[in-house]
Amino acid sequence: MGKHNKKNKRNSRKVNKKKNSTKPYNIVDVGGSGDCFYRVVAHQLGMNPNNFMEIRRKISIYVDNNKETFIPFFENDKEFTNFVSSIKKKGNWCDGEIEMQSVCNSYNVDLHVYGDNGNINKFKGDNTTKIIRMYHEVDVHFKSIVIN
Repeated sequence: MGKHNKKNKRNSRKVNKKKNSTKPYNIVDVGGSGDCFYRVVAHQLGMNPNNFMEIRRKISIYVDNNKETFIPFFENDKEFTNFVSSIKKKGNWCDGEIEMQSVCNSYNVDLHVYGDNGNINKFKGDNTTKIIRMYHEVDVHFKSIVIN
């Protein structure tokens, strides 16, 4: 394993955030440990990415309160309840479309997920005022996309 330290990571982020960058965007790694999706949402909403548990809580409440919408995607009530519980738990990965659409509906945003394969998955909220953009790297890690 290569030698990595916080100083090197910090310096690489500074390079990506230069104002005279020729790219129209920067990809920012806001952390992981199973919470990267929720960290990116927090970051894109202008929050500290470390406040990801607030995002998890709000999404789990939204899903639970809209059970009639989501229950058809589960075998039974217990599976649905376990899913809602998993959203609340630190370190559990985002399963996918249910959480993504719930972010849109809970925060009145659109969500664009850019894959490393070139595909863009778009989720729409109602009366949206913002677009959350994230990069999904090799189907295992989400990073925040910041438009310059």
